[in-house]
Amino acid sequence: MAKRMLYLVLLCSLFATQAKSQPRHELGLIGGLNLANLASDEMEELGFDLSSRALFGVGAVADVGLSQRLSLHLGSMYLAKGSKTPDNEDPDVEIKVRLTYLEFPFMLKYTFGRAAARPYVLAGPTLGFRLTAKSHFSGPGIDEEDSIKGETKPVDFGFGFGAGVRIPMGNAHLFLETRYRLGLTDIDDTEEDISLKTRDVQIMTGVTFPIGRK
Repeated sequence: MAKRMLYLVLLCSLFATQAKSQPRHELGLIGGLNLANLASDEMEELGFDLSSRALFGVGAVADVGLSQRLSLHLGSMYLAKGSKTPDNEDPDVEIKVRLTYLEFPFMLKYTFGRAAARPYVLAGPTLGFRLTAKSHFSGPGIDEEDSIKGETKPVDFGFGFGAGVRIPMGNAHLFLETRYRLGLTDIDDTEEDISLKTRDVQIMTGVTFPIGRK
């Protein structure tokens, strides 16, 4: 009888250990600041001084656990990108470009440590589908906005990497994260001999909730 009880205790302990070691799957929300810019050597040679704009992003995220530390990080985000520059012919006139995308990151995420607050790193490709594209001219005697959707390509492929920290909050996790995204697609779709690529520094926060098990 005592041996049977011992076997039963060992078996329950084994099941409990296996349950704890199962990969964790999570769903959540994300949002924050996107310091967006456009990179173009040709436009700089023409006298345009491209600089960052403080824009935003918001969306949903999913972490698919592959092991205790490694997960596949997926998401869908409404993300505003763009840049601003003085006009090369009239520095009193400012030109702002604003592009919006529905963007999907496909990243690998590695989480460190066993403490309550756990740092992590992530990296992988991103795929963005353009929703809107506008330019805005403002200055003395001018305030004009035009659509430039026909002058930009509909898809923006890129690569992103970053780091963050996740903090337990009851059954959920709060996270703070910084990413850098490098656009690899020349999004200029005009006949001009110009290359234009997106650049983003994202400062994001959000919350995730476990799914698939208690």
